[in-house]
Amino acid sequence: MSVARTLSLIAALTVSGLAQAQTMPWEVAPAQQNQTFELDGSGSSAPGGQGGSAEPWAIPRTNPDGSLASAPDLDPDNKRVDETALRYYARNGEIARVSAEIRRLQSLYPEWEPPEDIYDTDRVILDEQPLWDLFAAGKTQELYAKIREYVRENPGYRPSNELTRQIVLEDARRKIKTASDSKDYPAVIEVASRNPELLVCAEIDMIWRTAEALNKTGNTDQSLDAYYYILANCRNPAERRATVQKAAVLFPRPVVERMIEGNQGTLYGRSEFEGVALDLARSSIITSMNKKQVKPTQEDLDDVDTSARVNGNQADAELLGWYYFTRRDYPRALSYFQLSLDVGPSNKAIEGAVLSLREMGDLEAAENLAYQRASDDALIRTAYHQVMMLEIIEDPQTPIEGQRLFRFASSVNDARDADAAQILGWYFYEQDKLPEAGEWFDKSLDFEPNENAAIGAILVAQNTKQIKKRNALLAKYADDYASVAELEQLRVASAPVRASTRRSTRSSNSLVRNAQKEFKAGNYDTALTLLEQNAAKGREDRGAKMLRGWSLYHTNKNREAGKVFAEANKQRSTTSSRQGIWYSQKALYNYKDYDPQ
Repeated sequence: MSVARTLSLIAALTVSGLAQAQTMPWEVAPAQQNQTFELDGSGSSAPGGQGGSAEPWAIPRTNPDGSLASAPDLDPDNKRVDETALRYYARNGEIARVSAEIRRLQSLYPEWEPPEDIYDTDRVILDEQPLWDLFAAGKTQELYAKIREYVRENPGYRPSNELTRQIVLEDARRKIKTASDSKDYPAVIEVASRNPELLVCAEIDMIWRTAEALNKTGNTDQSLDAYYYILANCRNPAERRATVQKAAVLFPRPVVERMIEGNQGTLYGRSEFEGVALDLARSSIITSMNKKQVKPTQEDLDDVDTSARVNGNQADAELLGWYYFTRRDYPRALSYFQLSLDVGPSNKAIEGAVLSLREMGDLEAAENLAYQRASDDALIRTAYHQVMMLEIIEDPQTPIEGQRLFRFASSVNDARDADAAQILGWYFYEQDKLPEAGEWFDKSLDFEPNENAAIGAILVAQNTKQIKKRNALLAKYADDYASVAELEQLRVASAPVRASTRRSTRSSNSLVRNAQKEFKAGNYDTALTLLEQNAAKGREDRGAKMLRGWSLYHTNKNREAGKVFAEANKQRSTTSSRQGIWYSQKALYNYKDYDPQ
């Protein structure tokens, strides 16, 4: 008798004891989620898997010390198996013990098969189509209620063996899914080991979940064995690819590559796992974007580049764009974003191109490109605002051309961008246009209360002699912002503060003058080198310090920039120094969640 036949016999015995020892799922509905399973076996024939008649993948039995257990050989001088206990339990209807005894004997004597005559059927036969209909519809509670009704109205009725089997397996599927989703991995393994019929190609999700549970509980070898089982026996192309992809999440790349090399076939003349290998290359690149000390291989970069250029994969072009952006290779990043745009419209590519142009110092091109598409995507609009804000912060005294200022202000107002609004407030403040400055500080506070706008609004109110408004603002924001509380002492000091913010960063020494020229040309590394030489000579004034802070910022040395701005702010707190601190600390763009799809 086959192991599958053994399982059928166990199911029959389960039915025979319905009213006695064993509790079936429908007897405890709707609390069936706490039930255990009595069906068990270590290697039944696969029912209907894509891989043909492959044996189910079995979870190896282990000894208490963790070593694999082996079944003892049957004594050649005593080949008779003692079935006394089995027959006793069957005669008394002790189904749980029947199942356990069959498992015990099979583990001791692999060649032994349960006898067919230990169960003599005597049941009432009814039309079960209504029950099958409820089962097919997934109406579990209604099914259980209907079974109880049949049993109550027809003494001697028990569900057929096949219906019982399907109900118990479905209950096991649900328990495995529930335990897997809640990360109760030991429960997944327990239920799966009791229901080997679920560990076949036709139930591949059950194998995936069990493999993950084994991996998460430290049984990595057994987990890997599950993936090899699928590749050796299951034939569905999509499921095979998904299997390798799932393995790639749990195992190191070399392990997955060996798995691919030893099990791949061909599909339409190409490797069936060609796409998976490309996914591994993409994953390597994404990992390196989040961990700068990790670098992808040149082969990975070349594979993704080929996908982008030859196959026209837009997402891969953008992936490489963001990769080179994080590596501060802005010209190459821009080339990949442009490659993506050659394939078709893409807001992410526009955003990347804008940021690359900005970091290359071509603010005009960045501004124009971003403005053209600002209404298409919130991130592009944010990038447009950031470009304009940087221009204002770096040189608030230089007037912006009227049309450019108008379109920026309109975009900020439409987006209700509090940060950009307060920047406009400071711009007008530096231009001695206090009514306009006050309007934008008030808008920023309305969009979202923030410290810089509160300070600006208070200074404007003081300078325009709006004493009541100034006092109201101080009372409203003093508890929220320490710097606002300090302004209580500035009742008549705002004019000197404003005058001090206009001091030019120009210095009489040649190092600073040359650094200013390089900075304006977008050569931030060169500017930083000159400014650091100037600082090392001990003659750095506050203006040169601020310029060094912005040079550090533009070379992605934000931590150092923040320290320099903080030093400048300690010497004298101004709009520019506060904004420098804010910008260097604010993580404007983080690509950890980059999705190439």
